[in-house]
Amino acid sequence: MTRTECPTVSVIIPTFQCAPYLRQCLDSVLGQTYPTDRIEIILVDDGSTDETPQVAAAYTGRIQYLRQPNRGVSAARNAGIAAAEGHLLAFLDADDYWLPRRLELMVPRLARAEKTLATTDFYVQEGDRVHARSFFSQRPQHRETLTDPARTYRSILEDNFLPYMMMLPRQVIEEVGNFDTGLRYGEDWDLWLRCLRAGYRVELVDEPCAVYRHLRPGATTTQGTWAKARDRVTVLSRHRRHVSRRRWALATGIVHHLAVRELGAQRRYLAAAIHLGALAPNITYVREWVKAKTGI
Repeated sequence: MTRTECPTVSVIIPTFQCAPYLRQCLDSVLGQTYPTDRIEIILVDDGSTDETPQVAAAYTGRIQYLRQPNRGVSAARNAGIAAAEGHLLAFLDADDYWLPRRLELMVPRLARAEKTLATTDFYVQEGDRVHARSFFSQRPQHRETLTDPARTYRSILEDNFLPYMMMLPRQVIEEVGNFDTGLRYGEDWDLWLRCLRAGYRVELVDEPCAVYRHLRPGATTTQGTWAKARDRVTVLSRHRRHVSRRRWALATGIVHHLAVRELGAQRRYLAAAIHLGALAPNITYVREWVKAKTGI
Protein backbone atom coordinates (compact mmCIF):
# COMPACT_ATOMS: atom_id res chain seq x y z
CA MET A 1 0.00 0.00 0.00
CA THR A 2 1.56 3.24 -1.16
CA ARG A 3 1.28 6.48 0.81
CA THR A 4 -1.32 7.88 -1.58
CA GLU A 5 -3.43 4.71 -1.17
CA CYS A 6 -3.53 5.02 2.62
CA PRO A 7 -7.07 5.86 3.78
CA THR A 8 -7.57 8.36 6.58
CA VAL A 9 -8.03 6.73 9.97
CA SER A 10 -10.03 8.61 12.61
CA VAL A 11 -8.78 7.57 16.04
CA ILE A 12 -11.51 8.16 18.61
CA ILE A 13 -10.35 8.48 22.21
CA PRO A 14 -12.95 8.95 24.96
CA THR A 15 -11.48 10.14 28.24
CA PHE A 16 -12.73 10.66 31.77
CA GLN A 17 -10.37 11.41 34.65
CA CYS A 18 -7.41 9.92 32.79
CA ALA A 19 -4.98 12.85 32.80
CA PRO A 20 -2.07 10.78 34.23
CA TYR A 21 -2.25 8.38 31.27
CA LEU A 22 -3.31 10.73 28.49
CA ARG A 23 0.11 11.84 27.24
CA GLN A 24 1.28 8.28 26.73
CA CYS A 25 -1.96 7.47 24.93
CA LEU A 26 -1.79 10.43 22.54
CA ASP A 27 1.95 10.06 21.92
CA SER A 28 1.39 6.41 20.99
CA VAL A 29 -0.97 7.45 18.20
CA LEU A 30 1.22 10.30 17.03
CA GLY A 31 4.16 7.89 16.96
CA GLN A 32 2.56 5.43 14.54
CA THR A 33 4.51 4.29 11.48
CA TYR A 34 1.36 4.89 9.42
CA PRO A 35 1.51 8.26 7.60
CA THR A 36 0.70 10.93 10.16
CA ASP A 37 -1.19 13.06 7.62
CA ARG A 38 -3.63 10.14 7.28
CA ILE A 39 -4.37 10.00 11.01
CA GLU A 40 -7.10 12.11 12.59
CA ILE A 41 -7.13 12.08 16.40
CA ILE A 42 -10.38 13.00 18.14
CA LEU A 43 -10.18 13.27 21.92
CA VAL A 44 -13.60 13.40 23.57
CA ASP A 45 -13.47 14.63 27.16
CA ASP A 46 -16.53 13.22 28.92
CA GLY A 47 -16.69 15.86 31.65
CA SER A 48 -13.32 15.28 33.35
CA THR A 49 -12.56 17.42 36.40
CA ASP A 50 -8.83 16.62 36.48
CA GLU A 51 -6.02 18.15 34.37
CA THR A 52 -7.29 16.66 31.09
CA PRO A 53 -7.94 20.07 29.42
CA GLN A 54 -4.40 21.22 30.25
CA VAL A 55 -2.89 18.02 28.87
CA ALA A 56 -4.99 18.30 25.71
CA ALA A 57 -3.92 21.93 25.24
CA ALA A 58 -0.33 20.78 24.75
CA TYR A 59 -1.48 18.92 21.61
CA THR A 60 -3.30 21.84 20.00
CA GLY A 61 -3.02 21.59 16.25
CA ARG A 62 -2.33 17.87 16.37
CA ILE A 63 -5.62 16.61 17.79
CA GLN A 64 -9.27 17.63 17.76
CA TYR A 65 -10.43 18.16 21.35
CA LEU A 66 -14.14 17.92 22.16
CA ARG A 67 -15.61 18.39 25.61
CA GLN A 68 -19.06 17.38 26.81
CA PRO A 69 -20.91 16.88 30.12
CA ASN A 70 -20.40 13.43 31.61
CA ARG A 71 -22.66 11.06 29.68
CA GLY A 72 -20.65 7.85 29.60
CA VAL A 73 -18.22 6.19 27.24
CA SER A 74 -20.85 5.29 24.63
CA ALA A 75 -21.94 8.91 24.23
CA ALA A 76 -18.30 10.00 24.08
CA ARG A 77 -17.46 7.50 21.35
CA ASN A 78 -20.60 8.45 19.43
CA ALA A 79 -19.59 12.12 19.60
CA GLY A 80 -16.20 11.18 18.20
CA ILE A 81 -17.80 9.19 15.40
CA ALA A 82 -20.04 12.15 14.51
CA ALA A 83 -17.00 14.44 14.28
CA ALA A 84 -14.80 11.98 12.39
CA GLU A 85 -13.96 12.53 8.74
CA GLY A 86 -11.96 9.36 8.11
CA HIS A 87 -13.09 6.36 6.10
CA LEU A 88 -11.84 4.08 8.89
CA LEU A 89 -12.63 4.39 12.60
CA ALA A 90 -10.27 3.12 15.30
CA PHE A 91 -11.01 3.11 19.02
CA LEU A 92 -8.59 3.69 21.87
CA ASP A 93 -9.31 4.56 25.50
CA ALA A 94 -7.23 7.25 27.18
CA ASP A 95 -5.67 4.93 29.75
CA ASP A 96 -4.35 2.50 27.13
CA TYR A 97 -1.78 2.92 24.38
CA TRP A 98 -0.60 1.51 21.07
CA LEU A 99 2.72 0.22 19.80
CA PRO A 100 4.09 1.92 16.67
CA ARG A 101 3.03 -0.51 13.92
CA ARG A 102 -0.61 -0.97 14.90
CA LEU A 103 -2.27 1.10 12.18
CA GLU A 104 0.28 0.05 9.55
CA LEU A 105 -0.61 -3.60 10.13
CA MET A 106 -4.39 -3.24 10.55
CA VAL A 107 -5.32 -1.00 7.63
CA PRO A 108 -4.35 -3.52 4.89
CA ARG A 109 -6.59 -6.14 6.51
CA LEU A 110 -9.60 -3.92 5.91
CA ALA A 111 -8.45 -2.80 2.47
CA ARG A 112 -8.46 -6.33 1.06
CA ALA A 113 -11.62 -7.76 2.63
CA GLU A 114 -15.26 -6.71 2.74
CA LYS A 115 -17.55 -7.03 5.79
CA THR A 116 -14.53 -6.99 8.08
CA LEU A 117 -13.45 -5.54 11.42
CA ALA A 118 -9.79 -5.61 12.42
CA THR A 119 -7.84 -5.77 15.65
CA THR A 120 -4.43 -6.86 16.85
CA ASP A 121 -3.13 -8.98 19.64
CA PHE A 122 -2.23 -6.94 22.73
CA TYR A 123 -0.41 -7.01 26.03
CA VAL A 124 -2.09 -6.62 29.39
CA GLN A 125 -0.58 -4.25 31.94
CA GLU A 126 -1.34 -4.44 35.66
CA GLY A 127 0.17 -1.62 37.67
CA ASP A 128 3.63 -1.05 36.25
CA ARG A 129 4.01 -4.60 34.97
CA VAL A 130 3.27 -5.57 31.37
CA HIS A 131 2.65 -9.29 31.00
CA ALA A 132 5.36 -11.02 28.98
CA ARG A 133 2.90 -13.05 26.91
CA SER A 134 0.22 -11.41 24.81
CA PHE A 135 -3.51 -11.96 25.26
CA PHE A 136 -4.23 -14.17 22.24
CA SER A 137 -0.97 -16.12 22.48
CA GLN A 138 -2.31 -17.48 25.77
CA ARG A 139 -5.73 -18.21 24.28
CA PRO A 140 -5.30 -19.99 20.93
CA GLN A 141 -8.87 -21.31 21.17
CA HIS A 142 -10.17 -17.77 20.76
CA ARG A 143 -8.03 -17.11 17.70
CA GLU A 144 -9.47 -20.21 16.06
CA THR A 145 -13.07 -19.01 16.43
CA LEU A 146 -12.38 -15.90 14.35
CA THR A 147 -12.45 -17.85 11.09
CA ASP A 148 -16.25 -17.72 10.95
CA PRO A 149 -18.60 -14.88 12.05
CA ALA A 150 -21.28 -17.28 13.29
CA ARG A 151 -18.76 -19.14 15.41
CA THR A 152 -17.28 -15.90 16.74
CA TYR A 153 -20.78 -14.66 17.59
CA ARG A 154 -21.59 -17.77 19.63
CA SER A 155 -18.20 -17.72 21.33
CA ILE A 156 -18.31 -14.12 22.54
CA LEU A 157 -21.85 -14.60 23.82
CA GLU A 158 -20.39 -17.19 26.19
CA ASP A 159 -17.13 -15.39 26.94
CA ASN A 160 -16.38 -12.02 25.38
CA PHE A 161 -12.72 -12.02 24.35
CA LEU A 162 -12.82 -9.28 21.71
CA PRO A 163 -11.12 -6.05 22.78
CA TYR A 164 -12.79 -2.67 22.42
CA MET A 165 -9.69 -1.61 20.40
CA MET A 166 -11.20 -2.45 17.03
CA MET A 167 -10.89 -0.77 13.64
CA LEU A 168 -13.82 -0.69 11.25
CA PRO A 169 -15.06 1.09 8.14
CA ARG A 170 -17.46 3.94 8.85
CA GLN A 171 -20.16 2.08 6.91
CA VAL A 172 -20.36 -0.47 9.73
CA ILE A 173 -21.79 2.15 12.09
CA GLU A 174 -24.17 3.30 9.38
CA GLU A 175 -25.40 -0.28 8.99
CA VAL A 176 -25.63 -1.58 12.57
CA GLY A 177 -25.91 1.65 14.59
CA ASN A 178 -23.87 3.52 17.19
CA PHE A 179 -22.76 2.49 20.65
CA ASP A 180 -25.75 2.08 22.96
CA THR A 181 -25.80 5.05 25.35
CA GLY A 182 -28.07 3.11 27.69
CA LEU A 183 -25.17 0.83 28.57
CA ARG A 184 -22.41 1.88 30.97
CA TYR A 185 -20.68 -1.50 30.64
CA GLY A 186 -20.43 -3.91 27.72
CA GLU A 187 -21.21 -1.26 25.09
CA ASP A 188 -18.40 -2.49 22.85
CA TRP A 189 -19.46 -6.14 23.32
CA ASP A 190 -23.00 -5.15 22.32
CA LEU A 191 -21.73 -3.47 19.14
CA TRP A 192 -19.49 -6.37 18.13
CA LEU A 193 -22.40 -8.80 18.59
CA ARG A 194 -24.52 -6.67 16.26
CA CYS A 195 -21.69 -6.59 13.72
CA LEU A 196 -21.21 -10.35 13.82
CA ARG A 197 -24.93 -10.96 13.51
CA ALA A 198 -24.86 -8.74 10.41
CA GLY A 199 -22.19 -11.00 8.88
CA TYR A 200 -19.02 -9.05 9.63
CA ARG A 201 -15.93 -11.06 10.47
CA VAL A 202 -12.96 -10.14 12.65
CA GLU A 203 -9.43 -10.09 11.22
CA LEU A 204 -6.77 -10.55 13.89
CA VAL A 205 -3.22 -9.30 13.41
CA ASP A 206 -1.18 -11.78 15.42
CA GLU A 207 1.48 -9.27 16.39
CA PRO A 208 0.85 -7.57 19.77
CA CYS A 209 0.43 -3.89 18.94
CA ALA A 210 -1.34 -2.39 21.95
CA VAL A 211 -1.26 -2.35 25.74
CA TYR A 212 -4.46 -2.60 27.78
CA ARG A 213 -4.34 -1.44 31.39
CA HIS A 214 -6.25 -4.01 33.42
CA LEU A 215 -7.58 -3.30 36.92
CA ARG A 216 -6.63 0.36 36.77
CA PRO A 217 -7.94 2.12 39.90
CA GLY A 218 -11.16 3.95 39.10
CA ALA A 219 -11.83 2.17 35.80
CA THR A 220 -15.36 0.85 35.32
CA THR A 221 -13.99 -2.58 34.38
CA THR A 222 -12.59 -2.96 37.92
CA GLN A 223 -16.00 -2.52 39.52
CA GLY A 224 -18.07 -5.63 40.23
CA THR A 225 -21.31 -3.71 40.65
CA TRP A 226 -24.99 -4.53 40.37
CA ALA A 227 -25.31 -1.97 37.54
CA LYS A 228 -22.49 -3.65 35.61
CA ALA A 229 -24.11 -7.06 36.04
CA ARG A 230 -27.47 -5.69 34.89
CA ASP A 231 -25.91 -4.30 31.72
CA ARG A 232 -24.40 -7.69 30.99
CA VAL A 233 -27.83 -9.32 31.25
CA THR A 234 -29.33 -6.57 29.09
CA VAL A 235 -26.89 -7.40 26.30
CA LEU A 236 -27.44 -11.15 26.65
CA SER A 237 -31.22 -10.72 26.63
CA ARG A 238 -30.98 -9.24 23.12
CA HIS A 239 -29.55 -12.56 21.95
CA ARG A 240 -31.45 -14.80 24.38
CA ARG A 241 -32.21 -17.71 22.07
CA HIS A 242 -28.51 -18.10 21.26
CA VAL A 243 -27.29 -17.94 24.87
CA SER A 244 -26.61 -21.23 26.66
CA ARG A 245 -28.57 -22.08 29.80
CA ARG A 246 -25.40 -22.07 31.87
CA ARG A 247 -24.33 -18.62 30.63
CA TRP A 248 -27.78 -17.19 31.34
CA ALA A 249 -27.92 -18.76 34.79
CA LEU A 250 -24.52 -17.38 35.77
CA ALA A 251 -25.29 -13.90 34.41
CA THR A 252 -28.67 -13.62 36.13
CA GLY A 253 -27.26 -15.19 39.29
CA ILE A 254 -24.61 -12.52 39.70
CA VAL A 255 -27.28 -9.83 39.20
CA HIS A 256 -29.32 -11.16 42.11
CA HIS A 257 -26.23 -11.82 44.23
CA LEU A 258 -24.91 -8.28 43.84
CA ALA A 259 -28.40 -6.87 44.38
CA VAL A 260 -28.61 -8.70 47.72
CA ARG A 261 -25.22 -7.32 48.72
CA GLU A 262 -25.83 -3.72 47.65
CA LEU A 263 -29.42 -3.50 48.89
CA GLY A 264 -28.44 -5.10 52.16
CA ALA A 265 -25.68 -2.52 52.63
CA GLN A 266 -28.33 0.16 52.08
CA ARG A 267 -30.58 -1.56 54.69
CA ARG A 268 -33.23 -2.12 52.06
CA TYR A 269 -33.89 -5.57 53.45
CA LEU A 270 -37.22 -6.32 51.80
CA ALA A 271 -35.84 -5.57 48.32
CA ALA A 272 -32.75 -7.66 49.14
CA ALA A 273 -34.95 -10.55 50.26
CA ILE A 274 -36.79 -10.52 46.92
CA HIS A 275 -33.49 -10.92 45.06
CA LEU A 276 -32.38 -13.61 47.51
CA GLY A 277 -35.57 -15.51 46.74
CA ALA A 278 -34.77 -15.31 43.03
CA LEU A 279 -31.19 -16.41 43.63
CA ALA A 280 -31.89 -19.48 45.76
CA PRO A 281 -33.35 -21.66 42.95
CA ASN A 282 -30.44 -20.84 40.62
CA ILE A 283 -28.55 -24.03 41.35
CA THR A 284 -26.01 -23.44 38.56
CA TYR A 285 -24.91 -20.14 40.00
CA VAL A 286 -24.97 -21.26 43.63
CA ARG A 287 -22.88 -24.32 42.79
CA GLU A 288 -20.29 -22.23 40.92
CA TRP A 289 -20.16 -19.65 43.73
CA VAL A 290 -19.58 -22.34 46.38
CA LYS A 291 -16.91 -23.95 44.21
CA ALA A 292 -15.11 -20.62 43.78
CA LYS A 293 -15.21 -19.95 47.52
CA THR A 294 -14.23 -23.39 48.75
CA GLY A 295 -12.39 -24.98 45.84
CA ILE A 296 -14.61 -28.04 46.19
